[in-house]
Amino acid sequence: MRTTRHSHPKKESTLASTPSKGGDPRFQLFLQIAEAVSEAADFNSALAATLEGVCAALGWDHCEAWVPNSAGEVLEFRPVCCATREGLRPFRLFSEGVAFGPGIGLPGRVWASRQPEWIADISVVPENVRFHIAKEAGLKASLGIPVMAGGRVVAVLVFWAFELRKEDKTHIETISMIASHLGPVLELKRAEHALRENEGRLRAIIDTSTRIIYLKDREGRYLLVNRQYEKLFHLTAEQIAGKTDHDIFPKEFADAYRANDLKTLEAGVPLEFEEEGMQADGRHVYSSNKFPIRNSAGALYALCGISMDITERKRAEEIDVRERTRAETWLQTLIEATQDGVVSIDRKGRIKLFNHAAEEIFGYTRDEIQEQKIGLLMAEPYATEHEDYIARYERTGERRIIGRIRTVAARRKNGEVFPAEISVTEVATEGDIRYTGFIRDISEKSKLQDRLIESERLAAIGATAAKLAHEIGNPLNSMSLTTQLLGRHLARQGDALDGPVKTTLRRLTDEISRLSTLLHEFSSLSRREKYNFRPTSLAAVTAEVVELERSLCSALGVRVKQDFPPDLPFVQADGEKLKQAILNLIKNSAEAMSRGGTLTLRAHNAGEEVVLEIVDSGVGIPDGVDVFEPFVTTKESGTGLGLVIVRQIVSAHGGAVSYSSERGRGTVFRVTFPLPPSAPTA
Repeated sequence: MRTTRHSHPKKESTLASTPSKGGDPRFQLFLQIAEAVSEAADFNSALAATLEGVCAALGWDHCEAWVPNSAGEVLEFRPVCCATREGLRPFRLFSEGVAFGPGIGLPGRVWASRQPEWIADISVVPENVRFHIAKEAGLKASLGIPVMAGGRVVAVLVFWAFELRKEDKTHIETISMIASHLGPVLELKRAEHALRENEGRLRAIIDTSTRIIYLKDREGRYLLVNRQYEKLFHLTAEQIAGKTDHDIFPKEFADAYRANDLKTLEAGVPLEFEEEGMQADGRHVYSSNKFPIRNSAGALYALCGISMDITERKRAEEIDVRERTRAETWLQTLIEATQDGVVSIDRKGRIKLFNHAAEEIFGYTRDEIQEQKIGLLMAEPYATEHEDYIARYERTGERRIIGRIRTVAARRKNGEVFPAEISVTEVATEGDIRYTGFIRDISEKSKLQDRLIESERLAAIGATAAKLAHEIGNPLNSMSLTTQLLGRHLARQGDALDGPVKTTLRRLTDEISRLSTLLHEFSSLSRREKYNFRPTSLAAVTAEVVELERSLCSALGVRVKQDFPPDLPFVQADGEKLKQAILNLIKNSAEAMSRGGTLTLRAHNAGEEVVLEIVDSGVGIPDGVDVFEPFVTTKESGTGLGLVIVRQIVSAHGGAVSYSSERGRGTVFRVTFPLPPSAPTA
């Protein structure tokens, strides 16, 4: 037995070979099936009418239809087959669970080739998957016919017989002719069916949606509304149809709706609006998406809108905005009120926030420092290291400075370096700010700590001095008396005494005097001095000391200048102790100008304190020397305790003493005294 495939006979040639008179059975069959198909309600009914007509007219025992699935990947069985015997039920049930790909089985081969295929004996050309079940059912021959529409296969009809059947070209031509008519009709019915299904699904979706959905024509007349629209506005679709927003809503709202509709129609693209409307419980806010609708020719003929009630969301947003604004205001107030500097930076180290305290600490205004690198506020090596810290943390997450309090050297706008405590925290925000530092100027704290350490050290020196005064004082006095007696005795010898003896005696006397002076200064450190504070003229005390030291200055060739304003406030001071401190400073400055020079004494009111400056044009203080360190001196005969005593006296007055010096050009000592709230002027 053989299997043959045939090309579709063209409709014109088939009809040409068919007699024009109505008695031709093939033509009668064609008309009968065409009429049944045209009257069929849907795609499946049209298939069923075709199969039943062919089976009855051409004597096939079982007819079935296979249709491509929605993805066009396989052929699926359609439950519209026609069978002449009950024994074919197992075969049919088996077929319902099978799908054929292109080229697989008889349906798949016809689908792939688009050509009819006749199998006179299925045992010779097994139909693969269904061969055994077909054989058990007693089926022996089969025929596959493609149904074409628009150049593609829309269905494959398969016919079975219980007896061997030789190929019959008349059967093939007849069924192919029927299929050529059936294809476009089936495609149309399938499209109509799909459209009805889609319309049903779409209407179900529209009516079950909790959003308001509506369709209007270009003039704003309603064509369609969903059930949510009817429910919220207490109107039926029939009542709304053909009406405009001005027929339904107050003018205030209707004008806004129409304006937004026109914007969408003019733009020709979807637009989103926030609209308001009235419902039974009051005013509501909607988020409305509106988009134009075009026909198959591309002409714009309607507008569709989908509106969502966002009233509660808007209320929540408003509450959230108020709460966030209140929190931000509170936080900003807190940041501005804190005495610590608050500085925030982005990932690149650029300054984004700079509070008032930071302005006071660093001397920059916010406008000056905004967007500058944070390193501008740091002394080295901290400025360079900070960028490395940030880069490393961003890369590895390794914490070195974040979450810790560190003491660093900061830098003010005027270049002054000062100690600061800084704590850095990471800020999780969506904005630019990434890190925030809390900065505290600990200059005064450091000074207090230094003073405390100095006081403790001076106390230890004082305790030692007290013991020395007791242990050394008496022997030293005896040595002094002895040298005086020895000097008188040697003086009576007259010229008989040689020079070396006199020189040795003089040196011995000088050393004993120096030790006595040192012991006296030790005693000053160890004594608990009592101070008698009262309003004191700094100019008067300074003038008195200058008069006492005039002979020393004259001997050294030092010219003294005094510059005190007439309205300089009085300071609370112990006049005698103040005189001792100024005397030591003037003496040091004069002795620094052994070859002559100018000594300037001046003072000015600095607001909350009075500043006294002693300026000399001497040799200056060498680098690396701290003249306030006990026993440190730049003079050959100095004890190194004079300036220590000066600082002790000034500190007791609540003031401070400092200096600046340039080698070969002189030194400036600055002494500050705090002013009481209402200090009298000199």
